[in-house]
Amino acid sequence: MDSFKQAWIIDDDKVYIYGLKRLIKLVKFSENVQIYYDGYQAVNQILLLKKYKRIEEIPDVILLDINMPVWDGWEFIKHADLKKINKKIILYVVSSSIKSDDLKKAQELEEVTNFVVKPITTDKLKSMMRNAS
Repeated sequence: MDSFKQAWIIDDDKVYIYGLKRLIKLVKFSENVQIYYDGYQAVNQILLLKKYKRIEEIPDVILLDINMPVWDGWEFIKHADLKKINKKIILYVVSSSIKSDDLKKAQELEEVTNFVVKPITTDKLKSMMRNAS
């Protein structure tokens, strides 16, 4: 099981982020974790990294919440245009939403690797790492 070099958490819940970062460290999920509190912030960062050809700083894995202020997870996917980045990016939609519409939408988007229901556990993180290998 290899860890990810770059991981992004895009979520507005600071308590959840705090706990998730501790789990990430515990299972050695990623060497570097960046936090963005809404999809707009994250899209702007991706666009900057693409513009300046700093592809190595674009994440290997993204843990994306759906419900956030400013731009939600769906807006992030729409505007980040991950398909046009010359790098494999694993995108997990991570949400407390159990709406069948959200699950269906995630399954229909080719950018989305999987839909994970919160809370994330160490077992879920380890599974994400195994599945990426």
